Amino acid sequence: MANCVVTHVDDKGQKRELSMSAVQASIMMLVYENDKLKFDDIRSALAVPDSEKAILKITVAPLLVGRTKTPLLALVPQDKKDIDDNDIITWVPLRCKERKIAFQKGTYVEAQPLEDFRARLPLYDAALVRVMKNARSLSIQELFSESSTILIKRFKPDQKVMKKRLEFLIDKGYMRYDPDDRKKLIYMA
Repeated sequence: MANCVVTHVDDKGQKRELSMSAVQASIMMLVYENDKLKFDDIRSALAVPDSEKAILKITVAPLLVGRTKTPLLALVPQDKKDIDDNDIITWVPLRCKERKIAFQKGTYVEAQPLEDFRARLPLYDAALVRVMKNARSLSIQELFSESSTILIKRFKPDQKVMKKRLEFLIDKGYMRYDPDDRKKLIYMA
């Protein structure tokens, strides 16, 4: 299941980040935009079939309770423990006692894919050089495989980007192709 960080900017310009699953973020956005929604409306908006309704209820439950007993969403009626199709889910401001911050309605800042891409380029370079430095000589496929195992801890590596970064590192003189076998690389620096 995919995870994401939802960044919220309030009216005063303060940023807050909440880490949650992509489905929970979708639910948060739906309720945020509509102020209140029936559980069945959320299910239909996310195109969840009736057979997986129980899984959606499990996904919504942490948002209603919160990890620190601070809910992000509220269930109407409040005294219920189970979620029914006709129950209404509403937006609740996040109150953080430690920092005395209120998470109110504001403007969500969407992640800039170009900035994320540029920020990841040094990570590709570092992983490729680290693997080559340890091995001294590897085939391109082995290099990509070992570099991917390093990068997968942070993000899903793209093979096309990795090939471009490899060519960049070859041009910079960090490694070169083996003169006998074009599919092998030799570490230089």
